[in-house]
Amino acid sequence: MVNKSMSVVQEFINFIKGFSVIGLAIAVVIGTAVTKLVASLVDNIITPIVGILLNGSDFSGLVIQVGKSKIMYGMFIGSLIDFLIIVAVVWAAVKLIVGKMLTPEEKAKLGM
Repeated sequence: MVNKSMSVVQEFINFIKGFSVIGLAIAVVIGTAVTKLVASLVDNIITPIVGILLNGSDFSGLVIQVGKSKIMYGMFIGSLIDFLIIVAVVWAAVKLIVGKMLTPEEKAKLGM
């Protein structure tokens, strides 16, 4: 029984090594932290600046009420801004990392 359990443990370790599970887990944790950071940036900096540009209005509170239902399109605008910032950060990170790995010819093919 001990040999079989050691075999399962070894198989699990090989799985973790082979599929880079630890790297993936670290990426998920960092991604979660970045998401919180971007949400804070949008909620506490970008939204107020946009509000100033729109003569003091806060679009995060924009709502259309139909009967008892509320369509909170202002919150959607905030989520859209979150998404665009995250996409821009990921794009910049990939361009930076991948750009260092490519040859000049490969960069030219990709328009980098």
